Amino acid sequence: MIILLCALAGLCALLVWLVWDQRQTVARQDLEIDRLREEKKAVFDLMHELGEAFADTMRVDDCMRIVVRAAIQITQARSATFFALDADRGALRPGVSQGPFPALLPALRRHATQEILPALHPVFQEAMDRGWVLVADCASDGRFPRPSDDEPAAETFMAVLLRYRGERHGILALANREDGGHFGEADAEILRSIGAQAAFALHNVGVHRQLAEKQRLDHDIEVAQAIQRVLLPDALPRVEGYDMRAINLPAQRMSGDYYDVFDVGGGRTGIAVADVSGKGIPASLVMAMCRNVLRATARGMASPAEVLRRVNRLLAPDMGEDMFITIAYMILDPAARRLTVARAGHEPPLLCRGGKLSEIAPPGMAVGIDSGELFDSVLADCVQPLQAGDAVVVYTDGVTEAQDPGGREFGREPLEEAILASAPAGAQAIADAIVGRLERFRGPAEQNDDITLISLYAAR
Repeated sequence: MIILLCALAGLCALLVWLVWDQRQTVARQDLEIDRLREEKKAVFDLMHELGEAFADTMRVDDCMRIVVRAAIQITQARSATFFALDADRGALRPGVSQGPFPALLPALRRHATQEILPALHPVFQEAMDRGWVLVADCASDGRFPRPSDDEPAAETFMAVLLRYRGERHGILALANREDGGHFGEADAEILRSIGAQAAFALHNVGVHRQLAEKQRLDHDIEVAQAIQRVLLPDALPRVEGYDMRAINLPAQRMSGDYYDVFDVGGGRTGIAVADVSGKGIPASLVMAMCRNVLRATARGMASPAEVLRRVNRLLAPDMGEDMFITIAYMILDPAARRLTVARAGHEPPLLCRGGKLSEIAPPGMAVGIDSGELFDSVLADCVQPLQAGDAVVVYTDGVTEAQDPGGREFGREPLEEAILASAPAGAQAIADAIVGRLERFRGPAEQNDDITLISLYAAR
């Protein structure tokens, strides 16, 4: 009987212990589940916060502050630092940091922002080579320096390389745990997941920054295009007895070519075609200056050469060494039936008369090359009488230097053939013939230079 009672008591004690142990196990599982839920929530919060941030313009430091804060919260780390990678120099520089991060190199004890060459610290080199590193116990790892009395020691450490599509942004490093324990493989796995999200976020920061820069440039170009459209004549003035047509086809969104037709007084009309070296916005800005200076100078002047001399004196001092402008400037006097031409390094205008072509080629040099006596002495006027049926074409080198898909240039001969074939039909026919022949020649090839021309026809 006593033996039976003892057995029952032992069985009861065993059952009680089993129930207690089961409850302890359930409690531990509940704690683990709660921890996993917290980690899951922190990861989702990280992704949500990064996603929200992209609604506005985000900087790299802003992005990494979110990542560093989330990494500490999820892994229960005591400190974290993002080391940004200078790809050109191959160096890491401590950036966004939270918590008392230990000095990984003796030099950093005095200069916390001093850059690190990964080769000088094997732990960083391992992270760069392998993609991540885990040091559970730093005290037993000779790669960490002994701390001084007034700085935190590296007790446990892990780091991950932030890399997306081959682009390396830097290293996210975590040191020490709040509970005094060691980082383990599970912690390293979590950090690698955080690193993947951070690298993707940094990639998107770069994409957004590039997009914002492109949008800003597009806006600037749209403004410049609007200004340029105002500078080019909406319509050419009517000159009794003469017909004119103008063509301007930019190679890029902005043109470095310029043409203008305007009244200079005394019943005369100024006609200008210019080509600024280079293309795009810089060339278009110089073109705008040239147009304004030419118009301001030309009023009341009967000599195109003298106008260009004054234009050169005003523009040359402010032009860069690698920039110049070629200009053909002509003054049409319909009453005297003559065209006075000056040429500052520009292609000679072509005169078509009686089925033959000739050049109107007074001497001259480009604006901006010399600002003094040499330019003034070289330039000269050429007076060309006009007869009924005469046609004059002035153009930029974008016409003759246009290329087909094989790289061959259009040249002078096809241009002359187009003028000779169309000249009897007037200025519009000449312009259409040149552009049509150019387009057939170029085919699918990209336009490599601005194309500008003015055709002038003396009615019979």
